[in-house]
Amino acid sequence: MKLINLTISAFGPFAKTQTVDFTCLGDNPLFLIDGPTGAGKSSVLHAICYALYGETTDEARKEQGIRSDHASDDTLTSVGLEFAIKDKRYRITRTPSQMRAGKRGDKLVKHNATAELLQLLDDGTEQLLVAKKKKDADEYILQIVGLSADQFRQVMVLPQGKFRELLLANSSDRQAILSTLFATDIYQKIETQIKERALQIERQYSQFKSKIDETLSEVLVDSNEQLQDKIVQQQQLCEQQQQAKHIEDANRQLCLGQYKDGESLSKQFQLHAIATEKLTAIESQREAMQALAQKIELALTAQKIKPQLQALAQLKADVQQIETQQKVWQNEQLELNKQHQHATQQWQSAKQQLQQRDEVLHRIAGLKSLLPVQQSFAHTQQYYQDHDKALQDAQLLLQSKQQEHKSIAERSEKGRLLIEQSQQQLGQQNELMLELKNLQQQAILLDERDQLNQKLARTQNDLKQAQQAYQQQYRLWQQAEQHYHQQASHYHANQAAVLAAQLEINQPCPVCGSSVHPAPCQANGDNNVDQATLEQAQTAWQQQQQRLAKSDTNQQQQQLLSHQFEQRIAQINQQLKEQFVDKPSADSVEVRQHVSRLELRIQELTTVADNIKKWQINQQKMSKSLAPLAHNIEQLNQQLPTLVAAKASAQQALQQASETLAEKYRKAGVLEAEIAELTAQISQLEQTHNETEKAVQALLQQVTAINANIDQGKQNITTVSARLNTQQQVWLAALEQHGFANEQAFKEVELDEQQVAALQQQLTQHKEQREQIKGQISALAQQLEQKQQPNLDALQQKLDLAQQNLIAAEQLLSQTTMQHNRLLDAQRKISAIENQQSDNKRQYEVIGNLALAASGRGNVRVSLERFVLADLLDSVLAIASKRLHLMSRGQYQLLRQDESAQKRNVTAGLDLAVFDSYSSKARPVATLSGGESFMASLALALALSDVVQQRSGGIVLDTLFIDEGFGSLDQDSLQLAIQTLVDLQATGRTIGIISHVSELKEQMAKRIDVKSQRDGSAISMTV
Repeated sequence: MKLINLTISAFGPFAKTQTVDFTCLGDNPLFLIDGPTGAGKSSVLHAICYALYGETTDEARKEQGIRSDHASDDTLTSVGLEFAIKDKRYRITRTPSQMRAGKRGDKLVKHNATAELLQLLDDGTEQLLVAKKKKDADEYILQIVGLSADQFRQVMVLPQGKFRELLLANSSDRQAILSTLFATDIYQKIETQIKERALQIERQYSQFKSKIDETLSEVLVDSNEQLQDKIVQQQQLCEQQQQAKHIEDANRQLCLGQYKDGESLSKQFQLHAIATEKLTAIESQREAMQALAQKIELALTAQKIKPQLQALAQLKADVQQIETQQKVWQNEQLELNKQHQHATQQWQSAKQQLQQRDEVLHRIAGLKSLLPVQQSFAHTQQYYQDHDKALQDAQLLLQSKQQEHKSIAERSEKGRLLIEQSQQQLGQQNELMLELKNLQQQAILLDERDQLNQKLARTQNDLKQAQQAYQQQYRLWQQAEQHYHQQASHYHANQAAVLAAQLEINQPCPVCGSSVHPAPCQANGDNNVDQATLEQAQTAWQQQQQRLAKSDTNQQQQQLLSHQFEQRIAQINQQLKEQFVDKPSADSVEVRQHVSRLELRIQELTTVADNIKKWQINQQKMSKSLAPLAHNIEQLNQQLPTLVAAKASAQQALQQASETLAEKYRKAGVLEAEIAELTAQISQLEQTHNETEKAVQALLQQVTAINANIDQGKQNITTVSARLNTQQQVWLAALEQHGFANEQAFKEVELDEQQVAALQQQLTQHKEQREQIKGQISALAQQLEQKQQPNLDALQQKLDLAQQNLIAAEQLLSQTTMQHNRLLDAQRKISAIENQQSDNKRQYEVIGNLALAASGRGNVRVSLERFVLADLLDSVLAIASKRLHLMSRGQYQLLRQDESAQKRNVTAGLDLAVFDSYSSKARPVATLSGGESFMASLALALALSDVVQQRSGGIVLDTLFIDEGFGSLDQDSLQLAIQTLVDLQATGRTIGIISHVSELKEQMAKRIDVKSQRDGSAISMTV
């Protein structure tokens, strides 16, 4: 970074605007910032740091403490810095949060902190990067410079009293600085990726182990050895239970055979008893079988004379049938006689009606003579109707045309008026659109104002809370500060007591040199404060101070937001007042509603404009159609008199025709229908006469035929009755001959052939069944000879017991086998998991160890990034040691502590030590004196700048500021330090020094002189 120009206004001791033009000092100058104590030399460095970061080189100094007490209220505190990084130039201007004079001048108002960042282009133009927001400028500066405020103070500025910070920083702080300077975050990403991969493998390994433990727990064992032992035990148990199952199965088979033998023998005894019972039952049926045989014999005798009985029955049926038929014919004879008498009466009536035929024929002839007269009348009537219809059609058409002409004329007039009115309305459209545009702008401003009012209310509420929080933090800070000063007072008092306790009589005091100690300080036991307690109180005070600063920043941010919202609301109100004087409105809803109404009205006017063209076209069409309609109406008016005269002539002819024809025959078809009706009447009379005559002849023939049948039936009855008497005598003789007392005795024993056959079969089956059962009883008696009835219940119980024992053995074997299989499955599953776990373990041996080494948890507890930074630090220390060795006249060199000697320190690798060639030992850098620490810090800062430039880490460190520290050097060391800076300047560095040492002022011709005055300090340049 190269500084070009610095502008300070109302900052620190500088009340008025001061400018430092670094280009006047030449390229890569070595210059001195000179001035009396309190004049503001360090404030120049504060201004540079504040311009870049919004912070000074003194962390304890807040924005409230950087405004000049000599500045007037109307002068804003501001710092502007123009600088260059590589080939790009920038200018940043910052104003802190402060109170300034109001526009009216009667009171002070809050001015919030702002920051403006510009890039100065080669063509002389400026590009705005950040307009106002401090936060955006902070982020942009961090990207451009590459260093945070703390890192800037450690590597580019050696502030007064803090030049030892980089030298004495711990490894973590030093790592953050070096990582930023050398851009080694890639190694941290590598560490993270390796660590994540190792954790993934480790999680997989843990998952495998969990699966193994879960599998072992499922089979209730704790280890693979127990699992193997249990598998062997289960195998032996399976074999024992398999043998026991075979024994129980053999016993069950034996019991089953005994039961089946007993069951077979029992069945034979049952069969013998059943057969015996059946034989007894058959023997008890002997008398019934004898009666059955006698019944069969009588039935066979009855079958021999049954034909005579059948012939007698047939003759009786024939006589009955003839008598029945004779009765039917007699009934039919009576019915036919009645029908013949009725038909004769109808025939006589038809003869009488047929005599009226001549009269009807005479009437038909008279009606036919009227047919020509009726046709003439119909023609005349049709002629009249045609002319009447033509007149009515013409009148209707005329009326229709007149109405259409009137309607079109009225519509045309209305259209003309509508077009005129619409054209008048279109003249308002431009005015309405202008009004709509103004209202839309007003609505946008009102909406923005409403939103800003809501945000302002929330911000004011947040501001109130932030102010309350700040007051609370301020009280806590005061308490912590008071507590720290009390502890410091007690601590120093106790230190005096410790020193007093070491005094010896007649021995000089190490403080005042007196050998007399009249009133040595005594220790106060109630307020015994050690160094640790004091540091703890100081840390608590500093932490509370940081929280107070954070709370103050939050308060300022809320004040800035509130002020911005108030300004914008005031601008909107002023704009509304200026632009909308005629129609002011504070209600955005009302304005939006008015806008909606205007938009709707303009849309309607747009639609009207489109419709005017359509209406004009329709107007032209209607105008064209009126002339043809008027011509048609005129033609119809001319035709009407002719049509009226034709209708009158036709009406007179119809009147004359009506006088020659009766009224009832004037209607078409009436005369023809009456003639047809009379003709049909004659035909009906003739048809009725013929049909009745035929019916009489047919009935006469039927009566003659039925009389003949009745006579024949009487003869048949006489013949069949004689045959019936003869057969009756034959039947009685047969009954007597075969031993039947009468016909009733015959019917009692009568059976048909199927019944006789069934009885004979029943008798035969009885005999066969009797002989079969006797043979079966004999055979069973031989088989059961000398045998006893078995006890099946006892055999069944024995078999059931054997079956239960077998089932129990099978279940026990099944359970044992299942358990054995479960154990084997678990063994196979664990084996598969162990194979996967073995691969996982091999991966972890590589990745895990690599992750441990990369993260600094290996044998040497240094991370990968810190290892790389350690190498870079070695390069820095090599250069720093050369300069320190020269400035210390060959006594000191800077070293990096050995990692192997710091195995328990997880932050090892970047800790510094100093090698003292006088004692040939290395010791911590904190043991250096003030002057020695300054030389070491200066050498380290210069070396760091050299290495960063060589490595091109993306950060340019070509400017260095040193605030005091030279006063702690002796004359020789001072000359060596000055020569070192001169040598460094020759390499292209800009170096600024603040010091009271007169030798520096004599040796440095280029100076920035700061002079203290009553109304504020001033800056001048000496080149």
